[in-house]
Amino acid sequence: MRKALDTAIATNSYDEFIGICHGFISDKQAILESDDNNQMSNNNASGSNNNEKDK
Repeated sequence: MRKALDTAIATNSYDEFIGICHGFISDKQAILESDDNNQMSNNNASGSNNNEKDK
């Protein structure tokens, strides 16, 4: 990250650097949200099975 920042400063390409950082953060956030949704789906599916056993 430090090397990328140094390069951005040396080449005066701040906008490109910010764009790269924004893309990285957005991708990471999407992955985390996807993982959260998968965990919620798995928990809901497990809960459904438990409710059917109780009937």
